Amino acid sequence: MMDTYQRSNDKPLKPRALKRMRQQEAMLDSAKRPRYFPQPEPPLWKPLG
Repeated sequence: MMDTYQRSNDKPLKPRALKRMRQQEAMLDSAKRPRYFPQPEPPLWKPLG
């Protein structure tokens, strides 16, 4: 499964470089999708005591 994430070069990436690359891809991917903010729930008032 790790082989599918490797680029066209044949030497494996260092862990830090791999993490940086995945973070960059995640940032670009999340920028394309609209953010979803659910509506806040109304406050539930309870009697004190």
